[in-house]
Amino acid sequence: MQLRPFSSPSAQAATWALLVFVPLGLIFSYAMLYMPCYADFCIEHVHKIARDSSQIALAVFWLWVISVAVVMFQSTRSPALHKWLHTPWRKTSYTNGEFWLIASITAVFLLNTIFYIIRVEYLLQSPAYARRNLHPSRRKAFFWAMWTGKLTDVSLGMLFLLSAKNNGFQTLFGVRYERMVRVHRGVGWFFMGAVFFHTLLYLIYTKGWRTWEDLLWSHFTGGQKPGATMSGHGEHAPGWGQGNWLNTMGAYCDILLIPILLFSLPWVRRRFFTLFYAVHMLAIPAAIFAFLHAASDFYYCIPGLGMYAVDLIIRLNRLRQPNKVLSVTEEPAGFLRFDIDMPEDWKKGKEEVSGMWMFVNVRGISRLQWHPYSLAQAPSSDVLTVMFKPNFEKGTEFEAQFAKLLLSKDAETLSSVKIAIDGPLGGLTFDPQDVDTLLCFAAGTGITPALGILRKAIAARVMKGREVKVCLFWSVRDEGAEGCSILQEILAESQGAVHLEVFHTGAASDSDSEQVLDTVEVPASFGEKAKIAKLESAHTLNNTVTNSVVVTRRRMDPAGLLTTHVSASSGAASPHKLGVFVCGAPAFVDSTRKHITAFTEVTRGAVDVMLHEEGFEM
Repeated sequence: MQLRPFSSPSAQAATWALLVFVPLGLIFSYAMLYMPCYADFCIEHVHKIARDSSQIALAVFWLWVISVAVVMFQSTRSPALHKWLHTPWRKTSYTNGEFWLIASITAVFLLNTIFYIIRVEYLLQSPAYARRNLHPSRRKAFFWAMWTGKLTDVSLGMLFLLSAKNNGFQTLFGVRYERMVRVHRGVGWFFMGAVFFHTLLYLIYTKGWRTWEDLLWSHFTGGQKPGATMSGHGEHAPGWGQGNWLNTMGAYCDILLIPILLFSLPWVRRRFFTLFYAVHMLAIPAAIFAFLHAASDFYYCIPGLGMYAVDLIIRLNRLRQPNKVLSVTEEPAGFLRFDIDMPEDWKKGKEEVSGMWMFVNVRGISRLQWHPYSLAQAPSSDVLTVMFKPNFEKGTEFEAQFAKLLLSKDAETLSSVKIAIDGPLGGLTFDPQDVDTLLCFAAGTGITPALGILRKAIAARVMKGREVKVCLFWSVRDEGAEGCSILQEILAESQGAVHLEVFHTGAASDSDSEQVLDTVEVPASFGEKAKIAKLESAHTLNNTVTNSVVVTRRRMDPAGLLTTHVSASSGAASPHKLGVFVCGAPAFVDSTRKHITAFTEVTRGAVDVMLHEEGFEM
């Protein structure tokens, strides 16, 4: 089960931030429509039609926020709804909950589009605009700019609402952060598209009544070029509060958004994540220029900005309370393990922390960047355990720098490494105590959360005496990975209650033949020595559980593993409950999900599958 909403101070603060800033945002967004305009020009303060339109659009936005809150809160009380929200939607990587959230966001955007196309035309036909005798091109510029601009209002508000790492939507309503990031990216691309068309269409139609020189001058200096001839088509007098700086603030916002857009491209973000993270800080000044460009942008951003501010305060507080690195271990196959002391405020829920993840900040590398790491310690441990594989070829990336820093210290100087942590986040969407069989499919460093979940299931089996079959299947490129210390610890903890299988994909031959490698021994320091007999086929194990690690040279076959390790009868009184955890690169997760979906369809009625998947994309 996930940590309850108020189990950690970070979660508590984020939840209270949501409960406080949502009603405050609702109140202030409507109140500011009647307050003096802080921006250069507020159309809502000049035309009643515009104010009425903004009130209706804000009502749609707040109705969306409240609807999401109600559904997510209800999911914490209804197991059936909770399960449905976390079930994959039509064999895709999206859950029903994500699809519902995306569909609701799309509906809000669609309603705003239709509503403002109608209302802007109605505004331009009003007597106030008719008296201005606008040039036809300028009238078109107003029409297109106004309704596309209103799409940026609501999308910018959603972006901030979904951006905070400690976010009440996650802690109170159970929406996981990594899923929130994916929705945040989708809304971000929509926002960028709306800004692009908002700017482009305005420039195209404004060019019909202004020269390019005059147009550029007005967009970067807030007024007419000295000596320019006024065309007499409704221009404002120079000065703040007349609408001249409106375009200038928008132009500066656009300029700051360009690097954010470029570094958000998937292949750029993955290769230069540290730089992507730093460039994203430009979002704050860009938002300020957006607020000065159109005051209504701010109305939608109040709750998101409030939660983001609380998130920053939480981070600053965590920076003041660094944790000690207790040990560093160079593991086989290039993996690196480090153990740190668990914060006191985590210990009351430590049984739930295994398999979750945290954000790590290393003072010696950056005070700004927080990197996610999954947790693999036993539920009873007061020590947090992480295992990752640094890529030293990317020497400027966070993990490479972090690994070099850890390896440069000896036992006496290791305590000088200052690490701040925040979380925990994530957690299984099903309870491992409620399943008959738990299968964990992991690739590469996806092994870390799988190990934490595995240890949680083992502990529940030992303490509650429930006969849960537990299996781990790990696909890894380099040989020797089966010798990692955490695997050996699990063998000792499980007392023969877990099946571990490692697939060396880097050693697989062209024919992808199956070959069982030599015996793996568990060191005496971790318990009684156990050996694996050499087997002709790894699948001869069937349902036999041995205190061993089976190591093969072949690619993982999820379909075969499901058939081998899940036994269920269609005539059983109740369906066999199968819990599946998948973590790895997107291609691995997608492929495994397809096999699980096919297995679910074949065994429909006999097996009740609960799937939880995680990926490396953040």
